[in-house]
Amino acid sequence: MAVLKKCFDNFDREKKGYITGSMVGHILSMMGLQFDSRELGDLVKEIDVDGKMSFSIEQRIMNRN
Repeated sequence: MAVLKKCFDNFDREKKGYITGSMVGHILSMMGLQFDSRELGDLVKEIDVDGKMSFSIEQRIMNRN
């Protein structure tokens, strides 16, 4: 958990406790995964549990099932 939190914190540059859907796209791109805007939108909708288009580390871990 500590390693995951440290990685998350590297992308949460403004230290707001969450990252945006566009940051998720940026991270995936850095990993060599390319999505067009429709595909990325579908992916974000699938993992966005509260409809805010932002993701906290706690939200993601609690809903990983």
